[in-house]
Amino acid sequence: MMSGASHFRLIGGLVALLVCGGSAGATDFSKPNRVLRDGAIAYGNAQFDPETKLVRRTDASHNALDVCQHSLEYAAALLDAGEQIERANAVVAAVLDHQDLDRRSRTFGNFLWWHGETRVRDRNAVCFMSPWLSYIAMEHAKRLTDDNLRRLREALRHCVVGVRAHGSGPDYTNIWLLKAASLVTLGRALGDAKLEADGADRIDRWGAKSVPRKLANLRPVRRASTANR
Repeated sequence: MMSGASHFRLIGGLVALLVCGGSAGATDFSKPNRVLRDGAIAYGNAQFDPETKLVRRTDASHNALDVCQHSLEYAAALLDAGEQIERANAVVAAVLDHQDLDRRSRTFGNFLWWHGETRVRDRNAVCFMSPWLSYIAMEHAKRLTDDNLRRLREALRHCVVGVRAHGSGPDYTNIWLLKAASLVTLGRALGDAKLEADGADRIDRWGAKSVPRKLANLRPVRRASTANR
């Protein structure tokens, strides 16, 4: 049986793909996607902390309240399902509380990964969160409170700064592609065609540089001669 944490890892990539490829909307979820969503809700319900309004991550390497992935994905899953909307809004508000809003900071616009951190330690956080935040803004604005919607729109603009400040290059493949996906989704959520095109261009540049090189490094598989069989 798939664990709750596995549901979060799978739907994390799913949302970026849905939004970049043209968001389908909650009512168009296929059966496999509903299974992932419902698994994320079950995990979130079990690990929700009513004091902080965040979700605890309980896999082998961590046992802490997770801002960057599990909490926001839980809120998105609830909104998709149309369940516990008040709780979903509470989680969104708690997540937004963990964005670095100090304009003097080098990590302005980024997020704390874990509740209790005093500064941004993992700059990848904004790249993981931007597609989710964009998705919620595009798909579920009507289910957010007025204050959350206002804060979310402000947070998206700050995310642009955080993503652009992330210094990784194309060789850091997964983060480069997450950065590109973040710019695409942020551009769509903010109605900024240039920002969306920048993200798409980064994907094209990565493909033009990396795919041929990876193909060139592939070695042909040697097959045993039929004469020796």
